[in-house]
Amino acid sequence: MPFLSKLFKRSSKKEATKPNNTPNEEKKTSNGDCKHTERQLATSKININNVYNKKEEYRPINSQDQSQIEEEKVFYTFGKILNGDVLVDMDALKKVSWQGVPKHLRSTVWKILLKYMPLNREKRDATVMRKRDEYQNFVKMYYFNLSETELDESDQKALKQIKDDVYRTSPDYDLFHHDKIQELMVRLLWVWHVRHPASGYV
Repeated sequence: MPFLSKLFKRSSKKEATKPNNTPNEEKKTSNGDCKHTERQLATSKININNVYNKKEEYRPINSQDQSQIEEEKVFYTFGKILNGDVLVDMDALKKVSWQGVPKHLRSTVWKILLKYMPLNREKRDATVMRKRDEYQNFVKMYYFNLSETELDESDQKALKQIKDDVYRTSPDYDLFHHDKIQELMVRLLWVWHVRHPASGYV
């Protein structure tokens, strides 16, 4: 009897520690776990593709984007120089202008570089208006009543040279062959010649 009770206890312990699942159940559970894992991986891949295939969410920087970024940097640099302090830093403006000037800033930048416009921002408008009035007066004085027959030999030669140079300027651009543009350039260069007799038109 004691032997049987010990044997009974041992068998009951083995049954208690024995897994409840049958081999078929274990196989089903294993297959189920694999399928569950595959579904997770598939879902992960789909989510990744959904994110990285959307142009609005992920788009690599191309050369056009890089060019736009560089243009914005250049524009910011010029704006900081032109509109920062009351006096424009001429050295800084010259330095950045070597790499090219944005189209919509060229008019202002070149006027400053040529010293037509003052470095002081507060005096720009008044100075430009004054110089425009001066130029109109010079045109009336030296060009509108111009008579080539009354010019001396050196002035006749200079005027002829000016016209020849204007007529052959940039032959590939129609703009420079427009009558009004050519007349504008001739009178501008002629006024310069008259106003600067020491150098004249070279």
